[in-house]
Amino acid sequence: NESRAIQQLLDDSEAQLNSLNSEGAAGTTYHVMSTLVSETLSRIQRRIDSDEDEGIRTGFTQLDNMTGGFQPSDFIVIGARPSVGKTALALSMARYMAVKENFRVGFFSLEMSATAITERLLAAESRIDFKRLRSTKLLKQSDLVSIIEAAEKLYEKKICIQDTPNMKLFDLRAQARRMQQKEGVQIIFVDYIGLINPDMDARIPRHEQIAQVSRSMKSLARELKIPIVCLSQVGRDSADKEPTLASLRESGAIEQDADVVLLLHRVLQSQNSEGEAKGADKPEIQPIKLILAKQRNGEIGDMQLGFHGRYVSFVNLDSQADERY
Repeated sequence: NESRAIQQLLDDSEAQLNSLNSEGAAGTTYHVMSTLVSETLSRIQRRIDSDEDEGIRTGFTQLDNMTGGFQPSDFIVIGARPSVGKTALALSMARYMAVKENFRVGFFSLEMSATAITERLLAAESRIDFKRLRSTKLLKQSDLVSIIEAAEKLYEKKICIQDTPNMKLFDLRAQARRMQQKEGVQIIFVDYIGLINPDMDARIPRHEQIAQVSRSMKSLARELKIPIVCLSQVGRDSADKEPTLASLRESGAIEQDADVVLLLHRVLQSQNSEGEAKGADKPEIQPIKLILAKQRNGEIGDMQLGFHGRYVSFVNLDSQADERY
């Protein structure tokens, strides 16, 4: 059929081949209740026996308690205004999952290079000020010991980074499949959804293009049976107020397709009791509100995380967890 784009044909073919590999020759398209009940009870029993959830824990206690971790086949969206910390939160989660929980993580960075992403991971893991790490004049010889120790720890972990800018949607889907097949990735992060090139006719409205990307990410999560976490911008109307689901930029399809939506909002700090002058140095750990605005299979609510500017990473504020995560 010459009326179809070759990229669309390739994507459909790869999806069908992947489905054949995972389902076998039978490839039934429906499930009977007797089988579903048996499988579900077995899965519940395995959770009880192992005392572990099926979800991939993020390292943030309140969020994990509310969601049970990021679940297989879920499409998760993290939204915020620019410079609030979307990438930092995603990297904090990815680092915890890989270093502390030994999960295999895929990270598509359409905005930053793989080298820049690695520098952020090293700064957070080594507890070396990110500014010092990037400057030969500020970096001390004594810092190298911590950096090398962090590098050795990260070297042993499975974090796969793809940093092609303006990546086409079909290429991203193909790369995600290969990551899972070759590296066995168990969760994928995409930074960010607005930079994915849907490779559609330019006359098609932008909101329809983003809707196509959103639907495609959701279907990919179901196809690969792993969580896919996409970062997204929110509109300018949320610059000075708390964002909502309606704030997700460019398309309402994102909030419809997502199973979980997390929104970041910077908490404004008032003067302290000693009359701290306006414009004084910011506190080392800055409170950021994390809003669980949507959860298809659970409760919603909000919590506070701490943004550690020196290490460009997020930390728990109200738990006894390792303070690096």
